[in-house]
Amino acid sequence: MFHDGTPLTADAVVTSISAISNEAHPGHNARVAKLMDLAAMTTEDDRVVVFETNNPNATFPWSLSEPGIAILGDSSEEFPINATGTFIFKEAIPEQLYRVEVNINYRLGQPGLDEVRVVVSSDPATAALAFEAGEVDMVIDYPELTLRE
Repeated sequence: MFHDGTPLTADAVVTSISAISNEAHPGHNARVAKLMDLAAMTTEDDRVVVFETNNPNATFPWSLSEPGIAILGDSSEEFPINATGTFIFKEAIPEQLYRVEVNINYRLGQPGLDEVRVVVSSDPATAALAFEAGEVDMVIDYPELTLRE
């Protein structure tokens, strides 16, 4: 089920994955399209998608877990990114902040976090200081010199 309550169907999967290979679509991702190497996708019913690759592709199941692949429902003002899963997209300020909140209706229960914020810092030293001060819980690309301390 998508965050807005609409069902996740095989057609939604085909629509989302088709966008990855469509160069005219904003969701186009040439790298992922090459990994999947799809010749065709069809649906057998509301719950089954049949994937046909151009060549034998033992890594195909793994490629479906790529971060560049997202199965999305129709967006709305309340759900601009209408996905599935533990967290619901709430806010994005490009190059500054990305925020999600817990999905209280998630089928596997709620995680131990109510919210996740990804704060972007263009200065690795500032990010390191925020981490050391307890203002953030994780820093990616921690400055090597600071790491040695």
